[in-house]
This record gives sequence, structure tokens and C-alpha cells, in this order.
Amino acid sequence: MSFLRWTIFALFSWPAAAFDILPEYQGLNEADAQKFERPEDLDSEYQIIVNGFAPSLEWERTFQTKPKVLDLTVGSLSNKLFLIYNRLKLQTQLLDSLDFQFTSFHQRDREMDQNRNILELSWRLVPGLRLNLYGEPSLYKRENDMGVALLVQHEGFNHRLYYTMHDLTRADHNDMQDRFESGHDPYSVGYTGMLDSQRLWARWGGRYDQPVRWQRPQEQRLFLYNKKLLFVDAILQNEERGRWGLRAQWDDTFEGQEKDGQASAVVPESWRLQRLQTRLSYLHGAPEDVITYEGAFTHVQRQWTDHGARRLSHFNDMPSVAVNWRGLRRAQGFDHIRAEYEVAWFGRGGDLSLGADQKRRPMEQRLQTAYEFAFNNGARLSLAFNFDMDEWTPVPTFEGGNGMFRAEF
Repeated sequence: MSFLRWTIFALFSWPAAAFDILPEYQGLNEADAQKFERPEDLDSEYQIIVNGFAPSLEWERTFQTKPKVLDLTVGSLSNKLFLIYNRLKLQTQLLDSLDFQFTSFHQRDREMDQNRNILELSWRLVPGLRLNLYGEPSLYKRENDMGVALLVQHEGFNHRLYYTMHDLTRADHNDMQDRFESGHDPYSVGYTGMLDSQRLWARWGGRYDQPVRWQRPQEQRLFLYNKKLLFVDAILQNEERGRWGLRAQWDDTFEGQEKDGQASAVVPESWRLQRLQTRLSYLHGAPEDVITYEGAFTHVQRQWTDHGARRLSHFNDMPSVAVNWRGLRRAQGFDHIRAEYEVAWFGRGGDLSLGADQKRRPMEQRLQTAYEFAFNNGARLSLAFNFDMDEWTPVPTFEGGNGMFRAEF
């Protein structure tokens, strides 16, 4: 069975937790300085909702290996917030030794607010070795980013070493009063690797964000920040009728604020948030099967530490089962119908006085139903509806929906 047929089929599979989109292009931005992530921001339902909306692991593989890809995701987090995960990559060859790539992505939820538009040039120095220069110009020059990366390709492996300077021109082209303290300006250094073979696709890496001290006189405060991140994604086709998927991410983010000036009314505060997210899944069946089955287990742990070294942890353990039915046959392939049932056990530990009790119930249950349309050139549109299986009035309560679209050019 061809790998391409599995790719098309699996576009409808493996929803994932809120893993960072394209971490090699992320870093400190102005949205990070606007708010803190506190324990009371996330309740016991948050993670199970995100699981049903986030893009699949197969979408990640396709985005990383195809030259021109678009995927869009919009889902309802609450009556006030949407989750938005959008990505676009356009890659073309300018000369035999020169490539251009435009990368745009938006990752917005309760924990992340990243909007990036990256212009990137890639020079082939010698076979298997490339030098990339990339940047992100902005309307406000204080937000301009620039970076350099070295790419090494060898026997199916791709390695990227990168260095990104965030808000590079803030000191000299700033229309506001804020500035970074000397020696504490933001930069990111990191590595990503990828293997794309017939049976195994894998991507892994890590990023380190320099500790930042950001003076913001307009708010009479000093903002503090640093972050570390590790991740691994993998898809293994272990037999003709089965595939394993693995996603894992660990990150450690520190955010704090101090008074900037004697007259400041700012209350000193700091939080260190450590997250561990893992998801293991197995898909049984073949693309031509009328029915296929899927099982997964997701574990997400968050630990907040305040300025007094007090700690509070949230734990989410979430098994899920899903069934996919073959739908309407089109010239481009089959539509699919999906039903997924997921349970989340939510717990808290540590100093419970640090945050309000966001535990609505010890176990959350969700049913997601979706229909996916198959279009030309591998394009797919999935419309999903979520139901809260804990609230019956007298049928399960509708709890929002989401739409996902993917196209290759």
C-alpha cells in the first residue's frame, strides 16, 4: 500500500493537544508581555476541548514535507473565545542554488498568542549544506525579527541549527518608550531534526529563549521572560493495516513583573509554568476499508510556581476511541464520517490556595461528530460538532464546533 494513500486517509485522524506550531520560528512578542498565564485561566474542560480542535499529527507531517501547503483551523473555546491554528507555506526555487519560502502561522488560544509572517532565503553552499537568512518585517519597526540558520541534509535526515533575534530594531526604531536592558534583549537559539522514510517520519528539536528584562515605562513596570522547549513527533507504519503516532513536548516558561519607578502601582508577580504533553495513538485499518478504528491516550501536566516558590499542578489523563466510516464517493476519493468519544480525568495537586478551584467535575466526557469532504488536489474540509456528555437536557448539550481546511498547491 502506497505511503501517499495512507497520507490522504490519515488527514482525518489523530487530533492532538495544544503543541506549539513551528517552534523554530516562535519567541517573545508583545502579546507575551500583556498577560500572565495563571492557574485559574484553565478549567477542567479546557484540555478536552483543545484536543478535539487541534490539527492532527499527519497534518504536521504534510506541512513539513510539502513545498506549498495551507491548513486552517477555527474552533469555539467558549462563548467569548475562538481557538485559531492557521499555517501557510509557499516555497519556490529562484535559482539552481537559491530557494525562497514564505511561512505564515497563527496560533491563538488561552495559552498562546503567536502571529508570524516569515520571509526566508536559502542558499545551497555545497551539496547537503545550505545557509538560510530569514526575517519578519512589521508595520512597527520595533517588532522586526531576523535570523540565520544552517541546514544539513544527509541520507534522509535534515538538521536545522538556528539563531533568531527578536525585536532587533526596537532600540533604534521605537515609537514607544520601552526598551530591553543591555545584555537582556530577546533571542532564540535552537535545533530541529527530521527523518522522512517509507515507514517512519519523525521530527524533533529544542529551543532556548534568552532571559529578557524589558523596561516598559508606559506601564511603569519591568517585564521578565525566558523559555525552554523540547519536542518530538513521530509516525510509524508498522504493518499494512496499522500506524502508530507519537507527540511529546516539554516546555518551561518564566514570566514576571516588577515595579519600574517609585511611583509605580504595579504589584510584583511572577509565574514559572512547566508543561508536559504526550499523546500516543494507534490507527487500525486501511484507506479502502469501510470502517477503521483508532485509539489514543493523552497526558497533559501543568505546574505553576509563584515568586514564593509555592506550586500548583493540574493533571489531565485522557483516553479516547474513534470510528471512521467511509462516506460519499467522489472522483477525488471518499468523504469520511467520524465519531470520537473522549474522557478526561482532571486533578490538582500542591498548594491549592494558589488558584481558584477550576475543577467542574472529576471526569469530563466529550463526543465529537464530524464530516470530512474530499476535494480536488487533495484538499479536505472537516466540519465537527462537539457534545458535552456530562450535561443532558434531555439530550447531550451542544458545546461548540470547529472547522478544519487543508490544501496543497
